[in-house]
Amino acid sequence: WPARRRQLRHQLRILTVIAGSEFKLKYAGSVLGYVWSIVKPLALFTVMYLVFGRLFGLNELSEYYAVSLLIGIVLFGFFADATSLAMTSFVARESLLRKLVFPRAVIPLAATVTAALTFAVNSAVVAGFIAWKRITPQVEWLLVPLLVLELYAFTIGVALILATLYVRLRDIGQVW
Repeated sequence: WPARRRQLRHQLRILTVIAGSEFKLKYAGSVLGYVWSIVKPLALFTVMYLVFGRLFGLNELSEYYAVSLLIGIVLFGFFADATSLAMTSFVARESLLRKLVFPRAVIPLAATVTAALTFAVNSAVVAGFIAWKRITPQVEWLLVPLLVLELYAFTIGVALILATLYVRLRDIGQVW
């Protein structure tokens, strides 16, 4: 058991180092940097809210339309970001995979952790938006962390499948 614990600790360390470096590199070349991770979903939300909420009148269907739209954008953004980053991760980290010995699943897992960090920042923005709209919390909201964990587990599964397929079938990147 102690040897297994050391091995798990070592793999977790590799995961955090790779995920941290990918998160730093993700927005390194952009002018806005880390702010872009917040601005991107908010800009998409603004456009979609104006078009669908105001122009098509979907805002009249529910008083929670704006919050639902923002939550949907953040959740889908996480899934799309995590799977896209993980899909190309084996190919992007090919030299690392050839030089070091560690479980290969750590590479796509690190990409999903990078997307999860962005998701955490965006979730704080969603929480601020909910507070700004003065929506009272419900008891059912206690189930949200379990649903987010379920989404993360599903995302990891899809990401591992895509990363494995992408090594041989590069066209899957265009399809995805």
